[in-house]
Amino acid sequence: MTLAELRQDTRYLTNTSSTSYPDTDLDFNLNRRYEEVAGEIVKACDSWDWGGKIATADVVANQQGYSFPTGILTIKRIDVTMDGGSTWQKLRIQDVSMFNASATNMDSNQPVDEPFAELHDNGIFIYPTPTVNATGGLKIWYQKEPTNLTNSGDEPNLIKPIQRALSIGAAADFLIKQKQHPDGENMEVRFYRLIEKVKEFYAFRVIDNEDRIVSAEEYFGEEYGEDI
Repeated sequence: MTLAELRQDTRYLTNTSSTSYPDTDLDFNLNRRYEEVAGEIVKACDSWDWGGKIATADVVANQQGYSFPTGILTIKRIDVTMDGGSTWQKLRIQDVSMFNASATNMDSNQPVDEPFAELHDNGIFIYPTPTVNATGGLKIWYQKEPTNLTNSGDEPNLIKPIQRALSIGAAADFLIKQKQHPDGENMEVRFYRLIEKVKEFYAFRVIDNEDRIVSAEEYFGEEYGEDI
């Protein structure tokens, strides 16, 4: 469903128009619900990365701090080359509070073949500080925040059967604000029921995955629950 269709569906559910439920308010609620759905998907995903991206940055000699890509939601992996490109290593994520040495000594004493990264709000600090330039020498695998729906033709990055969760959620927001509590609460229940289906689907999306969530019937066999 495009943004235009989500607006139409929400107004159908709430019996409103563009006057009583303006695009500004409606789009805000649709995007807020989109972010909520995206957060649940990311928690449910395992092998299949929803909104998965790979960011590449240059490693600069004597530069310890590197910024995250815009809109980063979760980090899957960070690789770095400390020798200019010949050898790649996975950066361990560690907190400096775990070390007894001062930060300065910790940096100078950290083996170059065992680098680690400390996470900050907007980026990482690499220990030890790189001493060699490397073009594209830092790679971050991450999941990205959803891009806001702004144009009428924009479509959420969701499978078709669950896109309607956004309009149902935005309908609940309107009804609750208008103090139509029974209708609003019922719509909210519908939204969270869809959220459960969303989580089940994305946990199940990679069939060949031993860690995926399965039903008791699938795990124990079709005869599960039948009288013996």
